[in-house]
Amino acid sequence: ASALEAYERAVRTWPAHATAHYNLATLLASTGTTDDLELASRHLRTALRHRPAFLDARIQLATVTALLGRLDEALKVLEHAERRHGRTPELLFAQAQVHLAGKQDVQRAEELLVELNAVAPEHPKAPRLLSDIQLARGRLLLEKGRAERDRGALRSALERFEAALRVRPRAWEAEVGAGDALLQLGRYREARLRYRKA
Repeated sequence: ASALEAYERAVRTWPAHATAHYNLATLLASTGTTDDLELASRHLRTALRHRPAFLDARIQLATVTALLGRLDEALKVLEHAERRHGRTPELLFAQAQVHLAGKQDVQRAEELLVELNAVAPEHPKAPRLLSDIQLARGRLLLEKGRAERDRGALRSALERFEAALRVRPRAWEAEVGAGDALLQLGRYREARLRYRKA
């Protein structure tokens, strides 16, 4: 039998077993489908009904809720966890991830990373969070560059694309965007170099 079947059997046999609900929810969430995420959410809520202080289940519920696109609700889940458990490193990391996933609030995620580093300087998830922040910042700069280019603000677009490349040096989309802006500015040789880099 698969792990999924084993946990389904476990929650049928012991419906109040919070860890079984949590583990089943984690497996369901890993599929990423909306139906499985909704089912994972129900199992996590069941786990929390039986063990309200289950921090990992609350964090997983926030993650699943964010994946379902209900970002304000996910942040409320984390606020509830913070009232119960304090500002733990795990909660700071989860809050930053939700801010990045939803509104692309890079600034708030950076603030949480600073706080995480102050509370737990060697936290193993801090490098991953920094990488996620850099990726999000690069995506935002790329989107702003495209918007500037589309409205004809080519010099501003070029600045955005170059800033995106400083954050994500191998972002081919930013190289192409810079090449397009340079081409429209009549700077053909520079445009050709950007296209080659892409």
